[in-house]
Amino acid sequence: MAAPGINAGLVITVAQTAVDFLWSHWDGSSKSVRSALLASEFWTMQAFGTHGAWVQSVARDALVEFLGNYIDRRLDVGQSEDLAVATAVYRLTGQRVGAA
Repeated sequence: MAAPGINAGLVITVAQTAVDFLWSHWDGSSKSVRSALLASEFWTMQAFGTHGAWVQSVARDALVEFLGNYIDRRLDVGQSEDLAVATAVYRLTGQRVGAA
């Protein structure tokens, strides 16, 4: 299912970085969420883009999943982040980790 060189640990690092960047640069308003998402995706690609095109997909998935958990499902930040990272790992590698 996963491409060579992609392991759960690397996916966790990428997804966690994207969510952490978003959370640290978003003021919680609907007006600023788009710019925080774009900035998070950009900086995650800058940091990990040499690993391949999958990085952008993982970053986007993790960010969307995080916001869905936090805003729509009203989970706390930590639980939203854990589920987002676990979902990103499962989608890319087929491995279950943590909260999944």
